[in-house]
Amino acid sequence: MLSYEAAAVWFCGQGDLEAVRSLLGDVPAIGKKRSSGFGAIRPDSLDIEETSLALAGLVFADGTPARAVPVATWKAVGGGDAELASEAAVPPYWQGVRETCAVPSHLIVDREQAGRLTGLD
Repeated sequence: MLSYEAAAVWFCGQGDLEAVRSLLGDVPAIGKKRSSGFGAIRPDSLDIEETSLALAGLVFADGTPARAVPVATWKAVGGGDAELASEAAVPPYWQGVRETCAVPSHLIVDREQAGRLTGLD
């Protein structure tokens, strides 16, 4: 059986940072198999940082999609050329209706790249 392990996961979004901290304080794990012990979150490893990006969570600092964004929305926010794929753009993603979306093209492998793309560096 093949298995993959992620050393880190980065999420970007908009909202009240204190409310996010409060909500994440009660989340022991993420992912589909969290109840089986996978996706554990170490409390000392959770970083919540503010960014000045206008469309954080939607567009990376380099102008590419940060998540699956429906083509109409991508064009409305001034998005440029992007890879397209049929994806569910609204959670829960495994049950969502698939539509043509602009999708991320980066393979983020380290903290430095994530910081640059999210506007933190």
